[in-house]
Amino acid sequence: MAKNFGKFVLLTAAVAAAGAGVYYYLKNREELALDPADEDFDDDAAEEEASSRNYVPLEQKSDDASSQETSTEEPFQKLSSLVSDAADKAEEKVEEFFDESASETAEDAESSQKK
Repeated sequence: MAKNFGKFVLLTAAVAAAGAGVYYYLKNREELALDPADEDFDDDAAEEEASSRNYVPLEQKSDDASSQETSTEEPFQKLSSLVSDAADKAEEKVEEFFDESASETAEDAESSQKK
């Protein structure tokens, strides 16, 4: 008896879903119909936008390229000198730190041997 009730509920749900689908289609079929003029409108808008765009040329003039090379080299040279100076200072401080800790360790070892 439980099998028959389950089948009845499944059949009822399927019929209800099909009925709801038909009702939705019949209610909204006017809105669902596509107007051919709407399809053409999208293509025209894309063509109008494309024709009004301004693009940047990929090739540069030789005069501009040589002046840009010199202007871009200066900041990189300054930056590389600053980085190398900072690296040298950091290296000196690291060496000083380890020299101090090595000397403190040596002093501790000497004082422990004297005791």
